[in-house]
Amino acid sequence: MDPKKFYGSKAKVCCIRDIPAESDDSEISTDEEEEELLQEVSDESSVSEQEDEDEVRQAIEPGPSAGSRKIVWRQKTTDTSTPELLFLGAQRECPAPREPLSYYQDLMSTDIMESIVLESNRYSIQKDIHRPLNLVLAELLQFIGIIFYMSIVKIPRARMYWSPGTRCSPVADTMPSKRFEEIKGKLHFSDNAENNGNDKLAKIRPFFYAFRRKINVLPKSEMLSIDEQIVPFKGRSSLKQYNAKKPKKWGLGPSSNIVLRLLQDVPRHVWHKLYIDNWFNSINLQTTLHKQGIACLGTVRANRLKGCEFPTDKEMSRKGRGTDVLKRAVVDGVELNAIKWLDRKAVVMLSSFGALEPRKEVTRFDKKQKKDILVQCPSVISLYNKFMGGVDLLDSLVALYRNPIRSKKWYMRIALHIFDLAVVQSWLIYVQDCKAAHIPKSAQHSLLEFKREISFCLLNSNPVGKKRGRLSLQVEAELAKKKKRGPTAPVPSLPVRTDNVGHFPLPVADKGRCKFLSKSR
Repeated sequence: MDPKKFYGSKAKVCCIRDIPAESDDSEISTDEEEEELLQEVSDESSVSEQEDEDEVRQAIEPGPSAGSRKIVWRQKTTDTSTPELLFLGAQRECPAPREPLSYYQDLMSTDIMESIVLESNRYSIQKDIHRPLNLVLAELLQFIGIIFYMSIVKIPRARMYWSPGTRCSPVADTMPSKRFEEIKGKLHFSDNAENNGNDKLAKIRPFFYAFRRKINVLPKSEMLSIDEQIVPFKGRSSLKQYNAKKPKKWGLGPSSNIVLRLLQDVPRHVWHKLYIDNWFNSINLQTTLHKQGIACLGTVRANRLKGCEFPTDKEMSRKGRGTDVLKRAVVDGVELNAIKWLDRKAVVMLSSFGALEPRKEVTRFDKKQKKDILVQCPSVISLYNKFMGGVDLLDSLVALYRNPIRSKKWYMRIALHIFDLAVVQSWLIYVQDCKAAHIPKSAQHSLLEFKREISFCLLNSNPVGKKRGRLSLQVEAELAKKKKRGPTAPVPSLPVRTDNVGHFPLPVADKGRCKFLSKSR
């Protein structure tokens, strides 16, 4: 008997390469492990998509030529400041501050909402031709207003907003609970008939692209940052992933290197400064971006710096906290700086525009001396700490008033996340306009007040109706005087009061008097 037929062939030995412990994010998987997930975040199937994907892989993954190329790193001990790259891009002109709803409608325009109405009605007919949804634009706006209100006034279950004991008038008086559940169950963003099953993001891609086009219209600032973002979700989806370093560890999000794809709409050769972490950073990526006129700085894993050998952590710890080592190399005509700096732990940086100088002194607590000490900090560390936290700040702002709607549909979770992103981005633009107009912070809307105003405007939205009357120009001044006299009844927001729709007197039981008339009359 042949032993191979009985016992089988010899098992193949699978060699697993250890990730060096020098990196702070050493538990994150490498680029080669994530290569299979590139298609999950790919664009629509076309020739341009294949070219973009090839460009991303060429920039991030070392090809045959990069693998055989010898990179010489030279250690620098003198002043190693690099020439400053001046930003040549256009800055956003800040107009006078407007109403919150106006900022929100710049990103979530009527054409986007009408496309959602169309696809939702189509999906309801595809699902059951005898039970059409018959959704109209006004109902969709009210539905979104209810979702925003629920993110501010949170109750454990959605149906409790209509229950007798916990009833919320702004929600219950706007839409019945059955209608709300029906819209939530049939809300759709694409045509299922056009989905051939090859695109995993087909159900959300049209809505996402429409929102991205609105965002890309905004001028980009000089400092840009790219980081991972997780949309909280624990249902079933091939897009779900686990990231231990995020507040919401389970969720939806891209897990491959898509830096160049995210930078497609960023102007080239105006010297934007891009900050990334060691999830994306590599030599090939930085050289590609620098040739396109985008400077880059970020943490990097030591195993991606081919031929660059730094002293070990023990050797650097003997010299004390704040020790740094700089090595420089020229790759394809691009000068790159690799810096290893010892703080509590060692961190490795790779930059195409920054180095050690000018250093700064930072305060750190020394456990041995049991007191605060001053530590020398390189310039690249200071720049990275200052400008890298943009995505994390956005995540924290979204998490403050995240909508609590639960759904088993993964694309519904992404769509609700996009609605929250639109509110936060609108508020950031509003704050920028207020700063340009020198409006004190105490007079600005907080994010909570900003989202509340948008919610109330959407709850009271009724664009279908006959407009009558004309706008009074003295109402705002009289309302301001009225508030100074004492407590007043809540007044609807300005967009609701000036839409000229459905404003009729309400009968009351108690007889009142006009506050604008003098007591002598």
